[in-house]
Amino acid sequence: MEVRDLRALRSMRPEVRVTLRSLDACAAVEAVAAGCAHAALVDGIVGLNEPLHFADAGETL
Repeated sequence: MEVRDLRALRSMRPEVRVTLRSLDACAAVEAVAAGCAHAALVDGIVGLNEPLHFADAGETL
């Protein structure tokens, strides 16, 4: 997702609120698991022992 995608979303659905936060992978997983975030995007390579690699394979955490 890029800035232009967020702009398009906001123009199509102005009631949608988007908040971006920068977190490390572990904190991102914790935020989603705790219900503090609806989604987490990670840029870069994720190691096999990191829980976020399951999302790429379509697995649930």
